[in-house]
Amino acid sequence: MHKILFHLFLLIISVSLSAQITSDEFIVSGKSKSDIRNYSGAISDYTRAIQLNANNAMAYYNRGCVRAIENQHSKAISDFSSAISIQPNSPALYYNRALSRMKLQDYGNAIGDLTVTLDIEPVFAEAYFSRGLAKSKIGNPDGAIIDFEKTLIYKPSHTQAYFLKGLSEIEINSYQAAFNSFTRILDHHPNHVEALLNRSGVHLKLKQFDAALKDANQAIAINPNSGHAYFNRGFAKYNLGDNSGGCADWQTALHLGVPQVNQYVNRYCE
Repeated sequence: MHKILFHLFLLIISVSLSAQITSDEFIVSGKSKSDIRNYSGAISDYTRAIQLNANNAMAYYNRGCVRAIENQHSKAISDFSSAISIQPNSPALYYNRALSRMKLQDYGNAIGDLTVTLDIEPVFAEAYFSRGLAKSKIGNPDGAIIDFEKTLIYKPSHTQAYFLKGLSEIEINSYQAAFNSFTRILDHHPNHVEALLNRSGVHLKLKQFDAALKDANQAIAINPNSGHAYFNRGFAKYNLGDNSGGCADWQTALHLGVPQVNQYVNRYCE
């Protein structure tokens, strides 16, 4: 009898010591599996770590990140929220929860999370960028521009921030500012088709038809299947007096899947 109790006692001690160690070991194992894209295995390891230690914020965070990769954003949000309840001052937790909320188009709550992120870490360029994107999604281009400008203070090479800032500036009819944003991209990336295309559109708004034609030509040279580039070039040509050239470009744009050009073909072309 005493011998049996002795062995049971040893077994209880062994399990207790194992629980203290293996929670973190499961995190290490989960990270290794995540690195080789074994995401289901990683989730299982992080779940085991949580079962062994319900206050392990890192296990919730890592599982949330893997779930986000797997597009399980509702579950990821739940994991990030659990981690926040344990470790409420980590900007990474609010930031990643915001990204999952944006994937679910919950832009208002994403903006809230990103604002908390920036309260904790005020020089976080990607958080400003993400908040600017969320603001643009809810129809707040002025607020988006402010956040994109903040992004560029801390990360001046952020091409996408310049691009989205330019789109927001077009939205508020600030065409010269949009021109400057797209030009900044093209100074460093001269073959950026979308920047060329949008700068061409800005030139059209400013009635700078020669410049619009030049940008559209360059966009077409890089991507001959850009229907919107032909659409813009058609406007430039038509306004420069080349009616047949403009109509030909509009027909090409229509063929390449730009249906709104049909009204101009019907109105201005035989």
